[in-house]
Amino acid sequence: MAGAQVIRDLLEDTPEAREAMAKVFIAMDPNGNQVLSLAEVHKYMEETWPEFDSQRMLIRAHSAADSDGSGWITFPEFRKMLKYVLFFDELYDKFVSLDKDGDHRLTEEEFVKGCEVVGGDKIEDPAAAFHAMDQNDGGVVLFDEFSVWIARKLCVDGEGVDEQTYIDAYKGSLGAITAADGGRVRSGAWWKGRAKLNAMTKKKDKKAKEQRKKLYARIDADGSRGVTPDEVYAAVQKMWPEFDSMEAVNSAFKAADRSGEGRVQFREFRLLIKYLLFFDNAWDLFKQMDTNADGKLQLEEFSLGMQLLSLKEEAGDAETEYAKMNVDEGKGVELDEFALWLANHSNAGDDMAEDLARVADSDSEGE
Repeated sequence: MAGAQVIRDLLEDTPEAREAMAKVFIAMDPNGNQVLSLAEVHKYMEETWPEFDSQRMLIRAHSAADSDGSGWITFPEFRKMLKYVLFFDELYDKFVSLDKDGDHRLTEEEFVKGCEVVGGDKIEDPAAAFHAMDQNDGGVVLFDEFSVWIARKLCVDGEGVDEQTYIDAYKGSLGAITAADGGRVRSGAWWKGRAKLNAMTKKKDKKAKEQRKKLYARIDADGSRGVTPDEVYAAVQKMWPEFDSMEAVNSAFKAADRSGEGRVQFREFRLLIKYLLFFDNAWDLFKQMDTNADGKLQLEEFSLGMQLLSLKEEAGDAETEYAKMNVDEGKGVELDEFALWLANHSNAGDDMAEDLARVADSDSEGE
């Protein structure tokens, strides 16, 4: 591809390449305002390098390079954008080669049959890899889920992709998901439901307490005045199906069940709601970090995943933090251990940390 080779030449660290890159930037900026919009980039690519014909790819590259989130590419960001044009274009070509029916999404069968194009010989379990990509368990994988997984895999496997490349690729894909494709975007109904639940967690609020009473009566199907795990599971599946991890629901239940009776009394119900919201967030992060979808975080996965957490600087060294979670020096960090770590680094409060520590301890004792 002529355009691809031109971009590779522009990315060379030489005075000639830098001068040529400046000329291309000026050519892309017809109004001379010294920033590039997505429309300007797309128009130039279409006219000059038509082989880069995927607007999906350009959206991701533009978003990944937009370090300050302004929606524009400045000259200092331009080199990075060209780098991601190549990165996402190569990934898109691979995605298209896997997408045999051309519907812009991959089924498990398509990925398993064609995974050699993405290093299939290094994928021990292609089916598990597919489910690791399928972040919303929809049964199909969109380009953004695919690109994030590939970037993360290359980084973890040490195949020439640095952590910043993965972070930028993640940001570029996430921006596109939010804007268009809906890969991991929760539905409007989910956000409304979550907002209602969050309102119910308020202490000393009469309206919140009345709402909790109504919801508790609805979940307590047998009227025993003690909600069981099965009743909670049934309620979640019926009312909030996008709380999609029963493991997270189970952990929330155990954290709220301070008496250890296997039932959540009404006095503990506010905690249950609070912990359902917390563990849903924790599960979301955990699942993104768990590259091989084995239900446990290895040090390499956690180290890379920390780059996505706003708590990175406050949390400290990845290896030290991982050792704090993996107290039993087991084969990996499980959800409850990760959730406890997250609570300790998110100002969740001593009561929550104590409840989550009890859950993590009970799980380790049960192994």
